[in-house]
Amino acid sequence: MTRPDRATGRAALGHLVVDLPGAVPGWVVRLLPAVAVLVCGAALPADPFAWVVLPLIALVAALRPGGTVPVLLAGILAAALLFGGPVGYPVLAGLVLGVHVVAAGCAFTRHVAWGAVVDPAALRRVLVAQVPTQLVAQAFALVAAGLAGVTPAAGGGPLSLALRAVALGSLGWLVLAIPRRGR
Repeated sequence: MTRPDRATGRAALGHLVVDLPGAVPGWVVRLLPAVAVLVCGAALPADPFAWVVLPLIALVAALRPGGTVPVLLAGILAAALLFGGPVGYPVLAGLVLGVHVVAAGCAFTRHVAWGAVVDPAALRRVLVAQVPTQLVAQAFALVAAGLAGVTPAAGGGPLSLALRAVALGSLGWLVLAIPRRGR
């Protein structure tokens, strides 16, 4: 049904109202990669350089999500792992998961407007599609932790540098493994 437009007096089209139960606001979806960047930073040992750079990466993740954000995050995390103190497997697994969440989130949120609403089924499809890659990445991290003799708590053996190098490779592989759809 149309009704006349007040300004022109002509018939105007009515507004289409779509009700999506459980829809997530677009601004929430757009902020998820930025929050994941900060959570990754919180998992690192105290590194002042990382905490200068990570908020800037989080800002870029919120305003211009894209392929550079996960690459920058992986670089900062890799530097922190290579030159920082030893980390336990739970921290390493969390960082691998965090980089993957940021990469998948940036790939998805670049198509979401701030004022939009997102169907939960769309979010579910994105998450389910990332499970196989995350399983392989966690397997790499577990093998690296086993090679380095890392216990569940923080610590490392003589191969701690090997753990860090494999962690660096796993983080890089995760960034490259995100499928580039629609390009």
